[in-house]
Amino acid sequence: MLWIAVCDDNAHVCAQLKEFCATYLGEAVEYKLLVFNNGLGLTQCKQTIDILFLDVEMPFMDGFQAAKELAQRNPETRIIFLTNHAEMMQKAFKVKAFRYLIKPVSETDLRESMADALKDLNSNAKVIVDCITPEGKIEVLVNERDILYIEAIGDSTVVYTVDQGDILSRRTLKYWTETLSEATFFQTHKSFIVSLAQVASMGKNSVTIFAKRKEIPLSKRNAAAFKECIAAYVKRL
Repeated sequence: MLWIAVCDDNAHVCAQLKEFCATYLGEAVEYKLLVFNNGLGLTQCKQTIDILFLDVEMPFMDGFQAAKELAQRNPETRIIFLTNHAEMMQKAFKVKAFRYLIKPVSETDLRESMADALKDLNSNAKVIVDCITPEGKIEVLVNERDILYIEAIGDSTVVYTVDQGDILSRRTLKYWTETLSEATFFQTHKSFIVSLAQVASMGKNSVTIFAKRKEIPLSKRNAAAFKECIAAYVKRL
């Protein structure tokens, strides 16, 4: 689940960003959008936020102060500042701004900022794989971007990776569908999940990934949804 927040005392800006997220992310990404009209309300929110559109000038608490408080709880939040004044840029980066946008914000700027934030989140995302070895069970930390595909083997799975080889896990395929980002992974078949970043081509009954030109089965029932998902993924690049 991707958590996005908008914090701006201008109702029009909040509505614009809400509409943008619905259009840009659509149904390809499972997300929740939180809206706040001041920094105080934002800092009182207990939910960990992945991407935050944050106005600089607001009543009660300005954006910079709110950003400092949030960074203490979750330094990984991608903060995209919104401001009417270009001279605020330097101060914005002092509080670890991911991006800053000058109002009125254009759709092009929004698209570029959201795409960059999603890429950054995905590139840094990690998962814990409960690995089965002859010596017993161990936990292996794997970057999501290094996962090629996952195959179900009975009640277990094999996680095929770029740098860490093939990892036998006691986790089920259902677990991985619920854990991995819907924006970058897709279940093509009852026994396979594939990384969209690794897809080289698509056939009638299979998709081919770049690594060793491996063919992954694609069921008929999932073909249409896969086409929509890969198109949305490419659109965000």
